[in-house]
Amino acid sequence: MNKLKSLFEHKCPKCGGTLTASYDSISSSKSCPACSYKEEIHAALGVRIIHDPAK
Repeated sequence: MNKLKSLFEHKCPKCGGTLTASYDSISSSKSCPACSYKEEIHAALGVRIIHDPAK
């Protein structure tokens, strides 16, 4: 069961921590509380924006 759950958890590519999600009517965003990684998804536009200050 743990292996199945791990397939659906989103992990931070920088530190490996679990990403926290927030949603509104236009978009959804996932961010890592440990570092400054953030990704926004705008489904109506078909766009995924990744904010990674290290790059």
